[in-house]
Amino acid sequence: MRFFAIKGDYKTVEEVSSRLSPKGKVAVVSGNQKELAISFDNIKISLPPDIDRANELLSFLGADYVIYHLEDGLKNIPYLDPEDPDFDKKVEDLEEFETLPSLIRKIKSNEEINRAGAIVTFSGIVRGIEQGKRVLHLEFDSYDEIVRDKLREIENELRNSHGIVDVRIYHRTGKIKAGDDIVHVVVAGGHRQDVWPVIINSMELVKKLVPIWKKEVLEDGERWVDGEQ
Repeated sequence: MRFFAIKGDYKTVEEVSSRLSPKGKVAVVSGNQKELAISFDNIKISLPPDIDRANELLSFLGADYVIYHLEDGLKNIPYLDPEDPDFDKKVEDLEEFETLPSLIRKIKSNEEINRAGAIVTFSGIVRGIEQGKRVLHLEFDSYDEIVRDKLREIENELRNSHGIVDVRIYHRTGKIKAGDDIVHVVVAGGHRQDVWPVIINSMELVKKLVPIWKKEVLEDGERWVDGEQ
């Protein structure tokens, strides 16, 4: 799922939605810093102004594109100009937002899924307590293009493991609150004994090869943490 914000009137939103709809399902999120109003697939939903929660919900519901049209700007949403000649390309170049259900859907859409007898998942979350201290949130910094390329390399390497049909890995960056998801791995294989070692190896490779830096923000301060932790 790709999400972005645009400016202009609602006619502009409708035009952009019509341009994208042949490529996939489109959701529109309007509102302000007090409330978000979601319109998707004949469903109307109101939420607090939390972009992560809105994206998680829309990804779960199966949206492919989310257009944010807001009265007040919210952080962490890329703005695109529909008048830009490269608008369509820039939309497709956006990093995909994934959830565990969306990754499982992609795994199950693999043409070779009939060879699989097991799908195993791993999710890493933000610990709320670290060394006896309360964790407020983590901040992950990265070179996004390099991270995407490295994750694809790891996926391709693991797909060559014995009995494996498909592997999908997604790692979030930015600010992530205690209890929220950091990383998901989904592995499909012929038998359960094929997939367990790949799940374990996947995270070892991510920690070793993917250039992501982690900062812990605790109740009494903050610190940068080694990637192996």
